[in-house]
Amino acid sequence: MIKCKNQVISLAIMIVILIPSIAVNVDANPEGINFNENINDIIITTDYITIKIAKICPHFIWWVGNQSSSNEMYNVKFISIKEFFGDDAVLDSPLELGGISYDLASSDWSYQITMNDASLTIEFTLTGLANGAEIQFILNIYNENQVIQGTDHLVDALTEMKFDIVINNWEFTENASGLAFLTNVFESQQNHRMNIRDGTYNENGNASQSIQIESEEYNDNKIAFFEWANFASIYDGLDLVNNISVSKASILEDIPVNLPIDLDTIPLYLTYPNYGNSLKMVHDPIIGIYPENFSLSLHSISIVSGIITLIMFGILSRKRNRSSKGHNNRIYLNHILLKNN
Repeated sequence: MIKCKNQVISLAIMIVILIPSIAVNVDANPEGINFNENINDIIITTDYITIKIAKICPHFIWWVGNQSSSNEMYNVKFISIKEFFGDDAVLDSPLELGGISYDLASSDWSYQITMNDASLTIEFTLTGLANGAEIQFILNIYNENQVIQGTDHLVDALTEMKFDIVINNWEFTENASGLAFLTNVFESQQNHRMNIRDGTYNENGNASQSIQIESEEYNDNKIAFFEWANFASIYDGLDLVNNISVSKASILEDIPVNLPIDLDTIPLYLTYPNYGNSLKMVHDPIIGIYPENFSLSLHSISIVSGIITLIMFGILSRKRNRSSKGHNNRIYLNHILLKNN
């Protein structure tokens, strides 16, 4: 009898542990957006994703689930902004970089956090630049899906973060062809083999480009992404002046390269042609995950739950039959609760 009870208790504990781990963050009933901050970072959590944001530079680290750590962490880090020069509006080589340049790692970033029922917004601002410009990264995570204007893509609620890159009042150096953000894309835990590649046309849609991250740990499925609109909007005050094309340059030393390449960190330039002085430029990138590639669906969870339940009652039935021959004992199975989040 004691042995039978121990088996039942062990199975109950196994179910309680197993089911939430299988069901991690898929088809969950979302509880919304939360955040906290420490001296170095702001951390956003939902049922699906955790995003850590550095306070001293635009460095975004994200991973699946509402958990304090993970065996895989995906990174987009904006390193610097520089002007570039050349005979066209495309950055062909680091040798074309010059003119005004700013390192984005700075203690001069200020930030403001706004939260309401629809979204969480964090607004980072860097002021006091030598040419009088102001740079902002305005981060948004939503409780409901949001359309990205001018594209056929949505920002998926609770699994993605949209951020606006805003440059105010940039005064270009004479003959500058445009601006380039140096951005590093990488996975920081380095526990598994990763494949970082350009997005395909089907993945990018009609007005976007992307970097896709695939993991050996998850059957080489794509698991995270960094995406951006292939245009930016130019404003004079509140008036839309025009849209400009946004290009990508993957450059190793002075050689353009095609992704994927066998590097721990992918150097990536997002480039914007010279759009004129004293205007405002707004560009819309996104980071996020593919939660469906991390875990089973609720249908699969129900099947697993059913199998485990049948095994439990099979063991109970056999033990009852054996014990009823020589003992007058009863077995009670009290409130074993299976809950799918």
